[in-house]
Amino acid sequence: MVAVGAGEYTSAALRADGAVVCWGSSDQGFTNVPPGLSNVVAIAAGFYHVLALHRDGSLSTWGSSVAIPPGLSNVVSISAGYQFSMALLADGTTVGWGVDWNGQVSGATSRSNLVAVAAGAEHVLGLSSEGTVLGWGSNNHGETDIPAGLTNVVSVSAGGSDGLNHSLALIGGGPASPPPTLAIQRDNGGVRITIAGHPRTHYIIECTEQLGVGANWSFNQNVFLLDSSQVCIDSSVGGASRFYRARFIP
Repeated sequence: MVAVGAGEYTSAALRADGAVVCWGSSDQGFTNVPPGLSNVVAIAAGFYHVLALHRDGSLSTWGSSVAIPPGLSNVVSISAGYQFSMALLADGTTVGWGVDWNGQVSGATSRSNLVAVAAGAEHVLGLSSEGTVLGWGSNNHGETDIPAGLTNVVSVSAGGSDGLNHSLALIGGGPASPPPTLAIQRDNGGVRITIAGHPRTHYIIECTEQLGVGANWSFNQNVFLLDSSQVCIDSSVGGASRFYRARFIP
């Protein structure tokens, strides 16, 4: 197992081979993992449903869940709350769907420049690339009242069950982690990408047709690094003429 997720009535675990296992209550179909589910790099367990993020940036869901918005792609991070879901896209924007009692879904449309997102019962936290935190949705317990001066945050978590809503932020303080490195080789018309970084860490690989101020970096694939390095293949047309980079996903 390389990752786990805990919901209100079920638990989920991600295997190293990209398969998912669930256990707990089966009343809402929590444990009915879709047949053939594979290439999963991240999971999120909500109150009544489970989300899975695939290597190609697409999603799967099961349990008592609202259907994933049609055409949703380039997803790099996911989180699940009380009958709603949240996805972070490669361009730093967010998409939400499901119940919107406190604006936790509709409030996602105006967010940008984010590197992580976390859903609680009825509120959401977003981590910006500058290390600051945004919050939207329910604030009945001060869960979106971000402490003044909160900076240098490296991870966020949003909790919530039976009215005990709260938020957590992990503040950096130690030496900075070395960035991931890439080695690129042509491979039978495609590209062989060797990524090196921290084991059991989630990265995304991005690509662009040209470098410079106007470079347009786009999503290529999700990578969950099991060991210190891993080989990925980009077999798309034109891959051999692109530039690549890797980005850490908290």
